[in-house]
Amino acid sequence: IVRYLETPPSRARLAEVVALLGGSARVLLRSKDAPETLAQADDAVILDTLASSPALIERPVVITGRGACIARPPERLLELLRGDEP
Repeated sequence: IVRYLETPPSRARLAEVVALLGGSARVLLRSKDAPETLAQADDAVILDTLASSPALIERPVVITGRGACIARPPERLLELLRGDEP
C-alpha cells in the first residue's frame, strides 16, 4: 500500500505505472477533478501535474505480478487476479 498523499510517487514512478497500465498518462488522471487546462495536454504535462498534485491520481491502482489495473469498478481487480483479458 502506498499512501500517495503522504509519499507522492515521483514522475519517473508515475511513468512506470503508465507503462504497466499500457496506455497514456491520461489513464492515471482523475478526470472528475482535473482542471480543464489538462483536457488537451500531452503525457509529459499530465505526468508533471500528477507528480506535483498527487490528489489528481486516479485510484486505486493495483500492481501485481500479473499486471496492473485501475480497480474501478472493483471487478477490474478480480479480472486482473483471475488473469482475464481487460
